[in-house]
Amino acid sequence: MIFHEYGKENQAVVCLVHAEFFRWDLFRQTVKSLADHFHVFVPELPGYDPKQPDTVFPGVEEAANQLEEALLDRGLNCLDGLYGFSMGAGIALCMLRHSRVRVRRVILESGLMPEDHTPWPAKMKTWGCLCMLRMARRMKDRVCRQLWMNTSYTEAEMNACLQVMRSLNIQSLRNILYTQRKYPVPQSCPEYVDRVVYWSGSRDLNARKNDMKILSERFPWICVLQLYPLDRGELLMRQPKKFAEYLTAVIQRDDMLPE
Repeated sequence: MIFHEYGKENQAVVCLVHAEFFRWDLFRQTVKSLADHFHVFVPELPGYDPKQPDTVFPGVEEAANQLEEALLDRGLNCLDGLYGFSMGAGIALCMLRHSRVRVRRVILESGLMPEDHTPWPAKMKTWGCLCMLRMARRMKDRVCRQLWMNTSYTEAEMNACLQVMRSLNIQSLRNILYTQRKYPVPQSCPEYVDRVVYWSGSRDLNARKNDMKILSERFPWICVLQLYPLDRGELLMRQPKKFAEYLTAVIQRDDMLPE
C-alpha cells in the first residue's frame, strides 16, 4: 500500500482515510497545516492508484486489514488519531474491531453504517447501483453529475468524483457498493480509545440519522457534531485550514472545538 507522509519530524501520528469516490489527494491542502503538529500518513487505498489500473479495491474490511499490515510494517502499532470519511469511516471502524493497531482518538465523517438486509435484497440493491454506475461511466459529464445532484458540490468537486469513479474498474466498484454497508462494526468501543467523534455537515444530517443511531447504541458516549451550513466533506474540501484546526482540537484537546 502506498503512503503519502508529511511532518515526519513530529511524534504524534495521524492517519487519514479517503472516501469511496475520492483519492488520497483529497487531503492535499489540509495536510500542510496538520504537518505542523503531526506525522501524517495518507494511504492510497488498493484499486485507486491510476498507475495500477488492474488492481482491485478488496472491500472495506480487507482494506482495513491491508492498512493495518502496512502500518505495522512501518512499526506503527498505535495512532494518536484516525480520520475516516464515508467509506473511510467504515475502514476505521473495522480497525477498531480488529484492535491490531491501537487508536487513541477516532474521527468519523458521514460514516455509512451496515444495513440489516438479508443477502438477496442486499445483492439486488448492489446489482442495481452497479448497473447505474456502469452506464454512468459511458455518459457525458453533464449527465453523470446528476449522481451528486443532491449535494451542494461545485462543478469542479463533482468532476473530481466523476474522474475517480471512471478510473475504478468494475470489480472495485462492485466491492465498494457491496461492502461499504456490509462490514462488522465493533459491539463496543475498545478501552484504549478515549474519544470518538462523529461529524457531518448539517445538509447531510437527515441522510445520516440512522447511521448516528447505530453508532450511539454501540458507543453511548460518542460525540456527535453538526457542521453548519455544510454538506458532507465540504469542510475538508473548501476550508482545509479549519478542518485541520478541528482535527487537531479533537486529537490534542478535551474541551470544545474552535469556532
